[in-house]
Amino acid sequence: MLDLEEDLVAEKLISVPADKAWEILSCPSALVYFHPFVKENPTEQWDGVECNDSVIYYSGLEYKREVLEWVSGEGFILLVSKQGKPQLTVKFRIIPVSDQQSNLRVSIQADLLHKFPSPIRKMFLKFKLKPTFEPYLSKVQQGFADFAESGVKVLPDQYGPLSPFSASK
Repeated sequence: MLDLEEDLVAEKLISVPADKAWEILSCPSALVYFHPFVKENPTEQWDGVECNDSVIYYSGLEYKREVLEWVSGEGFILLVSKQGKPQLTVKFRIIPVSDQQSNLRVSIQADLLHKFPSPIRKMFLKFKLKPTFEPYLSKVQQGFADFAESGVKVLPDQYGPLSPFSASK
Protein backbone atom coordinates (compact mmCIF):
# COMPACT_ATOMS: atom_id res chain seq x y z
CA MET A 1 0.00 0.00 0.00
CA LEU A 2 0.97 3.59 -0.52
CA ASP A 3 3.33 5.01 2.06
CA LEU A 4 1.94 7.62 4.36
CA GLU A 5 3.88 9.93 6.64
CA GLU A 6 1.96 9.12 9.77
CA ASP A 7 1.24 11.81 12.34
CA LEU A 8 -0.98 9.56 14.44
CA VAL A 9 -1.48 5.78 14.48
CA ALA A 10 -3.97 3.64 16.39
CA GLU A 11 -4.46 -0.12 16.41
CA LYS A 12 -7.25 -2.21 17.87
CA LEU A 13 -7.41 -5.99 18.19
CA ILE A 14 -10.69 -7.29 16.81
CA SER A 15 -12.00 -10.75 17.70
CA VAL A 16 -13.07 -11.61 14.15
CA PRO A 17 -11.08 -12.99 11.22
CA ALA A 18 -9.50 -10.48 8.82
CA ASP A 19 -11.91 -11.36 6.00
CA LYS A 20 -14.94 -10.53 8.16
CA ALA A 21 -13.33 -7.27 9.34
CA TRP A 22 -12.62 -6.35 5.71
CA GLU A 23 -16.19 -7.19 4.70
CA ILE A 24 -17.46 -4.64 7.25
CA LEU A 25 -14.84 -1.98 6.57
CA SER A 26 -15.32 -2.14 2.79
CA CYS A 27 -19.12 -2.16 2.86
CA PRO A 28 -20.73 1.00 1.41
CA SER A 29 -22.18 3.31 4.08
CA ALA A 30 -20.85 1.04 6.86
CA LEU A 31 -19.92 3.91 9.17
CA VAL A 32 -23.52 4.24 10.36
CA TYR A 33 -23.24 0.79 11.97
CA PHE A 34 -20.04 1.15 13.95
CA HIS A 35 -19.11 4.85 14.15
CA PRO A 36 -20.53 6.42 17.34
CA PHE A 37 -20.53 9.96 15.90
CA VAL A 38 -21.76 9.39 12.31
CA LYS A 39 -25.39 10.09 11.54
CA GLU A 40 -25.22 9.51 7.78
CA ASN A 41 -22.68 8.02 5.38
CA PRO A 42 -24.09 8.48 1.86
CA THR A 43 -22.09 6.60 -0.76
CA GLU A 44 -22.35 6.77 -4.53
CA GLN A 45 -19.77 4.06 -5.21
CA TRP A 46 -17.47 2.37 -2.72
CA ASP A 47 -15.23 -0.31 -4.14
CA GLY A 48 -12.01 1.21 -5.40
CA VAL A 49 -9.88 4.16 -6.37
CA GLU A 50 -11.68 7.45 -7.03
CA CYS A 51 -14.81 6.28 -5.21
CA ASN A 52 -16.12 8.63 -2.59
CA ASP A 53 -18.61 9.12 0.17
CA SER A 54 -19.71 11.72 2.68
CA VAL A 55 -19.57 11.60 6.44
CA ILE A 56 -22.23 13.57 8.30
CA TYR A 57 -21.71 13.70 12.05
CA TYR A 58 -24.46 14.06 14.63
CA SER A 59 -23.01 17.51 15.40
CA GLY A 60 -23.70 18.62 11.83
CA LEU A 61 -20.10 18.57 10.59
CA GLU A 62 -19.77 17.15 7.09
CA TYR A 63 -16.71 15.81 5.28
CA LYS A 64 -16.09 14.21 1.89
CA ARG A 65 -13.85 11.15 1.56
CA GLU A 66 -12.17 10.11 -1.70
CA VAL A 67 -10.39 6.77 -2.12
CA LEU A 68 -6.78 7.29 -3.20
CA GLU A 69 -5.75 3.65 -2.96
CA TRP A 70 -7.74 0.42 -2.46
CA VAL A 71 -6.26 -3.01 -1.82
CA SER A 72 -9.06 -5.58 -1.55
CA GLY A 73 -8.92 -7.63 1.61
CA GLU A 74 -6.29 -5.34 3.14
CA GLY A 75 -7.27 -1.68 3.31
CA PHE A 76 -7.54 1.71 1.68
CA ILE A 77 -6.28 5.27 1.85
CA LEU A 78 -8.69 8.20 1.88
CA LEU A 79 -8.35 11.92 1.31
CA VAL A 80 -10.72 13.65 3.73
CA SER A 81 -11.81 17.16 2.79
CA LYS A 82 -14.15 19.83 4.07
CA GLN A 83 -15.75 22.26 1.62
CA GLY A 84 -13.33 21.10 -1.07
CA LYS A 85 -10.20 21.70 1.02
CA PRO A 86 -8.07 18.64 1.92
CA GLN A 87 -7.80 18.15 5.68
CA LEU A 88 -6.40 14.68 6.33
CA THR A 89 -5.14 11.59 4.60
CA VAL A 90 -6.31 8.49 6.45
CA LYS A 91 -5.13 4.91 5.95
CA PHE A 92 -7.29 1.98 7.13
CA ARG A 93 -5.68 -1.43 7.22
CA ILE A 94 -6.86 -4.85 8.36
CA ILE A 95 -3.98 -7.01 9.60
CA PRO A 96 -4.57 -10.74 10.18
CA VAL A 97 -3.44 -11.90 13.64
CA SER A 98 -4.87 -15.43 13.75
CA ASP A 99 -7.78 -17.41 12.30
CA GLN A 100 -10.14 -15.60 14.68
CA GLN A 101 -8.48 -12.22 15.25
CA SER A 102 -7.32 -9.21 13.27
CA ASN A 103 -6.05 -5.71 13.92
CA LEU A 104 -7.72 -2.56 12.64
CA ARG A 105 -4.90 -0.07 12.07
CA VAL A 106 -5.74 3.56 11.33
CA SER A 107 -3.07 6.10 10.39
CA ILE A 108 -3.66 9.82 10.00
CA GLN A 109 -1.58 12.40 8.20
CA ALA A 110 -2.56 16.03 8.68
CA ASP A 111 -1.78 17.29 5.17
CA LEU A 112 -1.63 20.97 6.08
CA LEU A 113 0.94 20.34 8.82
CA HIS A 114 3.60 19.17 6.42
CA LYS A 115 3.94 22.69 5.02
CA PHE A 116 5.24 23.95 8.37
CA PRO A 117 8.67 23.60 9.96
CA SER A 118 9.16 20.60 12.23
CA PRO A 119 8.93 22.45 15.58
CA ILE A 120 5.55 24.00 14.68
CA ARG A 121 4.29 20.67 13.33
CA LYS A 122 5.31 18.86 16.52
CA MET A 123 3.55 21.43 18.72
CA PHE A 124 0.35 21.19 16.67
CA LEU A 125 0.47 17.40 16.85
CA LYS A 126 1.00 17.41 20.60
CA PHE A 127 -1.52 20.08 21.56
CA LYS A 128 -4.22 19.87 18.88
CA LEU A 129 -4.21 16.73 16.73
CA LYS A 130 -3.46 14.09 19.37
CA PRO A 131 -5.87 15.43 22.04
CA THR A 132 -8.68 15.39 19.48
CA PHE A 133 -7.93 12.32 17.41
CA GLU A 134 -6.55 9.82 19.92
CA PRO A 135 -9.88 9.59 21.79
CA TYR A 136 -11.76 9.83 18.48
CA LEU A 137 -9.89 6.87 16.98
CA SER A 138 -10.23 4.89 20.20
CA LYS A 139 -14.01 5.32 20.23
CA VAL A 140 -14.41 4.57 16.52
CA GLN A 141 -12.23 1.46 16.77
CA GLN A 142 -14.18 0.29 19.82
CA GLY A 143 -17.39 0.74 17.82
CA PHE A 144 -15.91 -1.25 14.94
CA ALA A 145 -14.82 -4.05 17.28
CA ASP A 146 -18.18 -4.17 19.06
CA PHE A 147 -20.16 -4.19 15.81
CA ALA A 148 -17.87 -6.77 14.16
CA GLU A 149 -18.05 -9.07 17.17
CA SER A 150 -21.76 -8.71 17.97
CA GLY A 151 -23.51 -7.46 14.82
CA VAL A 152 -25.27 -4.83 16.96
CA LYS A 153 -25.24 -1.26 15.66
CA VAL A 154 -23.53 1.21 18.00
CA LEU A 155 -25.55 4.06 19.50
CA PRO A 156 -24.77 7.76 19.15
CA ASP A 157 -22.03 8.71 21.65
CA GLN A 158 -22.06 5.11 22.93
CA TYR A 159 -18.53 5.46 24.34
CA GLY A 160 -18.98 9.03 25.53
CA PRO A 161 -19.30 12.38 23.80
CA LEU A 162 -16.45 14.03 21.91
CA SER A 163 -16.44 17.57 20.60
CA PRO A 164 -16.80 18.57 17.76
CA PHE A 165 -18.27 15.30 16.41
CA SER A 166 -20.69 14.29 19.11
CA ALA A 167 -24.46 14.31 19.23
CA SER A 168 -24.16 15.88 22.67
CA LYS A 169 -23.19 19.52 22.75
